[in-house]
Amino acid sequence: MSVVAGLELSTTEWLDFSEKLNSFAIALLASVDIVVTEKKSADPKVVAASLLIRTASNFKGTLCLARMGMIVEARTLARSCFENWFWIAGVQAEGDAFVQAMGRDDLVSTKWLSELAIGSLSIDQTRKRDLVDGLRKLVDGVPKPKRLNPNDVADKSVISKSYGIYKLLSADAAHPSIRALSRYIVPAADGLCAINMDPAQKPGEMALTIHYACIALMGCCVVFNEMMGFTPVGRGINILADEFDALKASTGIG
Repeated sequence: MSVVAGLELSTTEWLDFSEKLNSFAIALLASVDIVVTEKKSADPKVVAASLLIRTASNFKGTLCLARMGMIVEARTLARSCFENWFWIAGVQAEGDAFVQAMGRDDLVSTKWLSELAIGSLSIDQTRKRDLVDGLRKLVDGVPKPKRLNPNDVADKSVISKSYGIYKLLSADAAHPSIRALSRYIVPAADGLCAINMDPAQKPGEMALTIHYACIALMGCCVVFNEMMGFTPVGRGINILADEFDALKASTGIG
């Protein structure tokens, strides 16, 4: 993997801390023995473990992209870390009820994808209608669910204030908004504009992006540790939290 030359010192410092945090998340997961119950993969603890694993993976991707200087892509994956945090907090707050809501949400998505696939088949319209009608009958007995969305999920827990960071990362990176696209536009001296292949980033923005991702992964670790009954390994989060605060103070990031 190539590493961009001349990373800001604050970015390097946050990357160093992030490696510690990522190792802690993996150690926390490895230290827990989750008993598989009759709920199987729908057990809230299993779902929580899956969400923490996903977050650690997204977090690692954020760091890889940060080292390559890819600000938009790093912020997009950092946003995913926040979404995972909202979901694991929802599992902690509502347990089985939230897992069931996740299942209903997935059913709606599957139904929509199935109808889309049926629509693309090279068969006559009558046959297509029969297939769609059959699909709808399969889900008629399921209460019509409201799709899960990050804002509603975040409101289920004390981390709702972090939704603002999620929205920021959505607006200036993850979504093709005017704000996000403006990163690629460079004003020229003659009043015209040029297009830059490398999206612009503000001083300290990459370090701040890593800082955001750290907030989300630390949050996931805290929730997971609480759900697992406060593990011995989980005590290490307090040390990391102190290092996090010290790094914020020394770098002026966050």
